[in-house]
Amino acid sequence: MKVRLEFDIDPAEAQRVTPLLDAFKDFVDALNSVDLNKFTPYPDSDPCLNGDTPNSTPPREHRPPRQTRQRPRKRHPPLDNCDRLFAAVAQARVPVKRAASQLQQLMARPEQPVAEHHVVAAATSELVDPSKVCNHPSRAANIVHTLSACGDSLLQRFSNSFTAEAAHQFSKPRHIHCDRAQFLGYSDGLATMVQQAVITADTAIDLVLNLLRSTPSWTAAVTTLCKLAETCEPPLEARVQDLKKLTCVKHLLVDVANSAEYSYDIQYLNGITGWNIPLSNLNKQAKQR
Repeated sequence: MKVRLEFDIDPAEAQRVTPLLDAFKDFVDALNSVDLNKFTPYPDSDPCLNGDTPNSTPPREHRPPRQTRQRPRKRHPPLDNCDRLFAAVAQARVPVKRAASQLQQLMARPEQPVAEHHVVAAATSELVDPSKVCNHPSRAANIVHTLSACGDSLLQRFSNSFTAEAAHQFSKPRHIHCDRAQFLGYSDGLATMVQQAVITADTAIDLVLNLLRSTPSWTAAVTTLCKLAETCEPPLEARVQDLKKLTCVKHLLVDVANSAEYSYDIQYLNGITGWNIPLSNLNKQAKQR
């Protein structure tokens, strides 16, 4: 390597820069006297060039990633008997498919299989329990779906038994201000079976007609008819084969509408079905008040 220095000095200032020139000459002489072969070359791998520094802190020990706590799986209630099974499926705490599978296992187990009449009794008891009828909007549908998934034989046995028991319960004389929860489960069950085509709409309308012909049964008749109207889709007019039955129902409802206590039921029924059951003058006055 060569370094060349040039100075442009005015003659008048030569004496002032003489010491500076002498210093440069001494510096150059010193460089020329250095033996470069005495210096040790750098090693091929310099720790400083690799990002390491002498006496640096050793790298931290590798630790496995922290395991997050897994949420416990949702445990389904035990379904070791029919009562628990239908209580769980009615509240939608277990899927219908799982409940149906478990029910089939209970009925087919080698030791002490559950008989069909026990299944029907357990399903009916859960469906009509007055303390549970308002707990879940799909409780009747869940129970009927579970029975339907277990075969036509079981479903037919349930529908026959339930319809007969419902007719018996509806026919009991009741006060006009009675607690409808006592038979609401039967109304809900009948409407659900009509909706799922387990029984025909004509069968349910025949039952309502018989109830409307007896004044003590009006409350059960109107409640069941409202349940049929709000549950069935398509509506009753599209389901009933004999439309004369519906015409007869409407005529009988005119007598019911004369009682102010049933004004809400008649208005509710008119709103759902589009019927025009007239309210009596006395009923209209009570409504205005």
